[in-house]
Amino acid sequence: MPDPKTLDQAVLRKMHEGLQEVGKIVDLVANHLSSACGRRWGWVVLLFDFDGEETAYLSNANRADMVKFLRESADVLENQGDVDPPWGTKFRPDPVRPGGS
Repeated sequence: MPDPKTLDQAVLRKMHEGLQEVGKIVDLVANHLSSACGRRWGWVVLLFDFDGEETAYLSNANRADMVKFLRESADVLENQGDVDPPWGTKFRPDPVRPGGS
């Protein structure tokens, strides 16, 4: 992971501004879910550069809880694999469906 001090400050500023806007939208969705089902929802957005080393995350949870969640999630993904969205991904345009279909 690159040192943030070596990244272009204009790029960092644009990323920060974009993440703030994304956070507002995701927070609206989480609040709607909370109201609809009576449970509190936390969220995280992970962003990474497919062609570089830049990464960013945004969350409404505190840092310690996020670190624990990310470690547990990494374990699940390593042991159980992942499920692509129905529209595929950049690296696997034909999604892998649960159950091997």
